[in-house]
Amino acid sequence: MKIIAENSDNFIVEISKREVANLVGHYSQYTKKSGVVGDEIEIHKMYKQLYELSRLSRNLKEAREILRATANHLELINPIKNKIEVPEKDKP
Repeated sequence: MKIIAENSDNFIVEISKREVANLVGHYSQYTKKSGVVGDEIEIHKMYKQLYELSRLSRNLKEAREILRATANHLELINPIKNKIEVPEKDKP
């Protein structure tokens, strides 16, 4: 991508079809139609989403550790549960 002009609030850029395809999430310009003249690609929304995912990754790591520890404890309980005898009158 190359910035070729600017005004007070905007840039005019030259961008290849491959770069547009990558920008909107496609592997290449041949995967799907990626854009036409007049399309607006809201990069700020894409950045905001990536920023939030990055920020939340710490929470996801903590949740993963809690879930893993819980699963480990459940594995320990399973053999104990299998050894408990249920009286005949309480069986379904």
